[in-house]
Amino acid sequence: MTNQPVQIVIQIVPSNGNGTEVQVLTPTGGMPMTTAAPAASGYTFHELMPLYFAWGDREGGKKKRPWSEDHAKHVKFRARWWVSHLPVARFGELTLTMVEDLLAKVPGRKDSKGRAKPAKDKTRRDYGSTLLGFRQWAVDHDYYEMPAKDPLRALTLPDGEPEVPYRALTLDEYRRLLAVATPFRKEHYQALALTGLRCGELRNLRVGWLDVDGRKLVIPLHDTKGKRKAVIPLPPSLAERMAERAKGKGADDFIYTFDRSSLSHEFQRDLRNADIPKRTAEGDAALHGMRDTASTLLQHELGYALTDAQKFLRHASPEITAKRYTTVSDPRRARMAEELDRHLHGEANERDQDSGVRGQGTARTAPVAQQPQGDAAAHQGADDPFHPKYLIGQEVGAEIKRPQGDSNPRWRLEKPLS
Repeated sequence: MTNQPVQIVIQIVPSNGNGTEVQVLTPTGGMPMTTAAPAASGYTFHELMPLYFAWGDREGGKKKRPWSEDHAKHVKFRARWWVSHLPVARFGELTLTMVEDLLAKVPGRKDSKGRAKPAKDKTRRDYGSTLLGFRQWAVDHDYYEMPAKDPLRALTLPDGEPEVPYRALTLDEYRRLLAVATPFRKEHYQALALTGLRCGELRNLRVGWLDVDGRKLVIPLHDTKGKRKAVIPLPPSLAERMAERAKGKGADDFIYTFDRSSLSHEFQRDLRNADIPKRTAEGDAALHGMRDTASTLLQHELGYALTDAQKFLRHASPEITAKRYTTVSDPRRARMAEELDRHLHGEANERDQDSGVRGQGTARTAPVAQQPQGDAAAHQGADDPFHPKYLIGQEVGAEIKRPQGDSNPRWRLEKPLS
């Protein structure tokens, strides 16, 4: 059934408590439309909240689409939390201290005993953004007139960066994860890894964006985080699976339908079942970290450059990719040091091992065969830092003495070389 636009009816009636409340009346089957709101600043949160939710469910998203199911659930929950905890009833009565105090009291997730843990910075930022977004909606729709001196102008929200960085899964961990996942979750994990998409972007993919013949996704600029048109290449196997999911759906329907929070919890369960540690020295394994996994494996396992990984993840600069989305594990750093040692000192290490002097801190030596002879030695002179007279070792065959108080880092020879 197609909803026909109708005029919304707003009725303000006395509430059971103090003040008034808003009743939104629409005929059965009708889709509310926005009406011109009176220029006023005296509406209470309880009066405005149902109007705000109705607007969001109708056209609050990008390109005037409805809020997504996940976004609507979180915004409504946080907005109700603010309304129930604020000691005032109107936007005009808010103060900076009041909002900052409540932000510090935002509840976090509950532990196994049902006790609320301290909220993370990202959670506090989300709560603050919900309040400011609610207020901006009231200003845009003439329900609230912003004063010349905004009382919340100095409000600073946390940056929202995770306290513990995400880490990439190793190739072995990724394969073990897929081995324990259900076919439904396995398909979603693979889609995240093979496209480099964020969870929200994968959830928001529309059938009309899928080009099966070209094996790619074409995402409009309004639907990406960076507000830039994105073209995502697809491997044949993933393109076929997406095409199967798209059968029978309209162009504006979602390809995938899943709850991000539920999938994230199931991801953690799969980690435990696969005996994969959630936290290591490099950071936490998380569903969003599949982007880290894709970037790291592209560079470390397949040999692609940092700029290639940057383009794959659609970052504005390679610095973001290198800083946040590339994991260099402790075992990899150890291998790097060993390989660099073999590359730089392979022959010298073998000689040291043969002579039994490796690891004793001896200075660099020059074999006799490599020392300049005759005129060549005289020509090199004192300015050459690698001249034999500056080298220490049995091959030089000279007595070595460092004068007392000499600040020169190079030891000097009491008897010069002939």
